[in-house]
Formats: sequence, structure tokens, C-alpha cells
Amino acid sequence: MSGRWGLPLHTRLTMWLVATWCVLSPAHAEVEQDAQALAAGACCLCTGACLDTTPETCANFGGDYLGSDQFCWQGEIDCITNGRCCLPCPIDGVLCLDSMTISGCLAFGGSWSSCESCASDPCPPPTDCNLNGIPDDCDIEEGVSEDCDANGIPDECDPDCDGDGTPDNCEGDCNGDGIPDGCETSGDCNLNSIPDSCENLLDCNLNGNPDECDIIEGFSNDCDGNSVPDECDPDCDLDGVSDPCEADCDADGIPDDCQPSLDCNENGIPDRCDLQDLTSEDCNFNGVPDECCETCDGDPLLGACCIGQICVPTTITGCGQAGGLWSVVGRECADFQCLPQDDCFGDLTEDGVVDFNDLVRLIANWGVCP
Repeated sequence: MSGRWGLPLHTRLTMWLVATWCVLSPAHAEVEQDAQALAAGACCLCTGACLDTTPETCANFGGDYLGSDQFCWQGEIDCITNGRCCLPCPIDGVLCLDSMTISGCLAFGGSWSSCESCASDPCPPPTDCNLNGIPDDCDIEEGVSEDCDANGIPDECDPDCDGDGTPDNCEGDCNGDGIPDGCETSGDCNLNSIPDSCENLLDCNLNGNPDECDIIEGFSNDCDGNSVPDECDPDCDLDGVSDPCEADCDADGIPDDCQPSLDCNENGIPDRCDLQDLTSEDCNFNGVPDECCETCDGDPLLGACCIGQICVPTTITGCGQAGGLWSVVGRECADFQCLPQDDCFGDLTEDGVVDFNDLVRLIANWGVCP
């Protein structure tokens, strides 16, 4: 809208007020002061608001004065809202940026505050538990640090009772008491890093201590190394020595002490073991050493036979028929002394004593060998 002189109404009104004031006020200083007051213009505040005011007032508000030729009421001024932006992770080593718009700050994932500056209102210091100059969240986000339990704290800053580099929260805890298995003090006798209370360990001797621990701690022997205390292994002769550790000449799993110990050739070794280790032969596979049989494939097997005090080489049958005392197959009379039978009748082993060994000798030669 324009009127006289082709000037806008606002401008004409301002000129009229100034002219009127000059006429009414004779004081030149007052005229100059009021003229300055009327020299208003647009002022953009940090909040984004636009205010028509004087340069001095604009400065007092911390605004940006645009000049006396621009006015907010014209509706053409778009004031930008400025503030301080706190970044979650540093950009070029900087965590705080000044004079940023809210949209620009949010684009970086930052926290924006209007009408603030990094100098007057610095960003709160970020958590940096490992003191590497990078916020903990950024260490985790960028893969600089691991966070196995997702608690927002780098693993190197979490408790680690055993110092193995794995936080306690990520270690095994079989009994759920909050103490990693490797740091338990409840006992781990087998040293496998698992508390004994979490293992189903056997206790065959019912002494309240796991079998493995009995052996490790020396309370029990384990002669065969099968992780079972000897007192829990089979012991057929009850002599305190477990069967796997007893002599077993024929390796049949049964100790020699728990099997028949016939020893027809009187060499101190059971006949079955003589045959097993080839000390004796068994030409007809009858389980009797050849030296204890009369024949093998029709050939007579001779040995010393005492008839009275006379030694005669013959078979075991012939010796019996003659009422003599048989020795063993292969024994020659030159190496055998016949004693008077009346002196020690029944002493078949010639050891001067009639005992169990003589009976075994008799049983071993019972019957006729094929």
C-alpha cells in the first residue's frame, strides 16, 4: 500500500513521527536518541525466533542483527536455529561442534542443545574406561573393543578374576553362583577347571572323595591306570592286589592264582603257561605238556622211575605197573636219585615232604595220556 510521494505506509508513518518529534522537542540530543530508537531492524535469535529491535537490544539477546532495512513483520526472513552438538563418537578427534542445526546434529547421531556453545557449555565427558581417548560406546561400535555380555562396557574393563582376557560374565559358571568356574574355591581335585560340585564323579569306595581325586591325592592306588582305585577293581583271590595287576601267564584275563595251577613238569610254571609261551610242546593238543605224557603220535615218552632204590627209564604207565615212583618225562636216571620208598612214601616231588604238591603231581598224571 502506498500513498503520497509513492512511499510505503510504514515508511511514511516513520517519517511523520520523526518530523512531529522534531517539531515538538527543541532538544537536539533527544531528537537524535529517539531517531536511533526508531532505526530498528530484524534480529535473528539463536532459538530461531525473529525480533524487530535495535542493534543494541539484538546484541544483548545474543542475536544476529540483519539491518534496519529488513523487518520480521515482512515475513521474508527465515532465522536458523543454532546450538551446540555433542557427538557420540569423535569426528577428526572432536566431540563437540558449534553452530549446528538440530537436523545436522541428529544426522551425526549427536545430542543437540539450542543457544549453547562448546566453550560455554562443553559436552559431558564420555565414559572411557580404557583411557584410549575414544568413548566406550564407540570402541564397541567400531570393533576396537569386544563386549561379550552386551553390557555397554568394553570387555577389558569388566571384572576378570582369572586374568585370562575373558570377562567373568562370559566365563562358565556351572553352579550359577556368580563366580566363574576357574575362580571357584570349592575344590577341583582333578584340576580340569570344573568345580567338583558340578561334576558327576564316581566314588566307588564311598569315602566321600571322587575316585579320580583318591588316585591323584594318593589315597588310592591304581596299578593298571584305569582311573579306578585298586580296591574297587576285581580281586579274585582277595589278596589286596587287583586282578589286572596280578600275573596272568596266558593273558586270558584271569590271574594265575585264580586258575588251576597244575605243574606236571615241576618247573614252577603252570602247564597252561608252559604251553602258552612255548616252554613246553603239546604234540597232540591235549593240554598236557609232552614231557608229562607217555607217548605222542605213538612214540613212547620216557622218564626216570624209581623201583625201590633202583632207577629205571620207562613210561609213566610202566612205572605205575611196576609199583615204582615216577618222576617226569625226559628226566634221566643219571640225574635222579631214588630214595628208599619206606623212608618217605608218597613224596612224589622228592622234596622230603608229602604235601599238596605231591597231590597235584598225582592228579596231573592221572589216567593214560593218549
